[in-house]
Amino acid sequence: VNAGSDSTICAGGSVQLSANGGTTYVWFPPTGLSNPNIANPVASASGDYTVVVTNTINGCQSTETVSVVPDAAVPTATLSSSTTTLNCITSAETVTVTTSPSTDITYAWSPSPSAGGTTSTPTFTAAGTYSCIITNTVNSCATNVQVNVTSNTTAPSVTVSPTQTITCLTTSVTLSSTVTPSTGVSYVWSGTGIVGATTNAMADVNAEGSYSLVVLDAANGCTATAVSSVVLDNTPPTLTVSPLSFTTTCASPTVQLNATTTSSDIDYSWTSVGGSLSSNIIANPIANGGGVYTVVITNSITGCQSSASATVVPDA
Repeated sequence: VNAGSDSTICAGGSVQLSANGGTTYVWFPPTGLSNPNIANPVASASGDYTVVVTNTINGCQSTETVSVVPDAAVPTATLSSSTTTLNCITSAETVTVTTSPSTDITYAWSPSPSAGGTTSTPTFTAAGTYSCIITNTVNSCATNVQVNVTSNTTAPSVTVSPTQTITCLTTSVTLSSTVTPSTGVSYVWSGTGIVGATTNAMADVNAEGSYSLVVLDAANGCTATAVSSVVLDNTPPTLTVSPLSFTTTCASPTVQLNATTTSSDIDYSWTSVGGSLSSNIIANPIANGGGVYTVVITNSITGCQSSASATVVPDA
């Protein structure tokens, strides 16, 4: 009987045994064999295997033992990191595989990384789970490693105040922001007219224009930008006073003054030097007596004002 020479087996591998010289074959122990009753079973475990070969014509039997030994040269592999994260700062990550032995080794990454798909230093630019079969080319023994790549490129959510208005009454405004996440972020405001700090969640502004807020999330380096506007409404209301000059007589000792404006939301305030008024808070009071009559009109929304005067001279 001839059962061949001893064999080596890689971890997780198999080897085919072979015997000849007989009619029937019985291998034992049967554990680890694909079929213990054939001449050439496949062994998937190390150990000693004995085959009993029988010649059914004359009843003669023979035995022989072969050994399947584990191959000590199965490569071992160590990863510099088995997990890594891509973000807005780091768009590519390289992982290093250290093997023993370090020579006669091949690498097959799947799915293929962006670079180094057949090397020990692959570079990843996309999230996913990457596996590598590492093979010792001397004995075809192989091992497997896995790298899990995640991605964190979510920009912060940023909203800022709607358009704000600077008026004669309100000479500065505060722009505010709402940011998610609310912690671990930094702020940078830009734009002309910012008064004071530019690195807070709010900014004080005293000039019209466009104002930008850039928010940086320190956890992943991602940024988001929001823009707000400040407009200026400081135009004085229009004002015409009539008559600008009037001479009273004994028959007509009074005169009605008229303050006319095309603006809305107007408050009136009359004052006099040398005469009297029927009312100082209406548009058309009655002036009695000689003097200078001045009206100041105020836009109650913006606080902007205009003024004009009329002179009343008594007839001597």
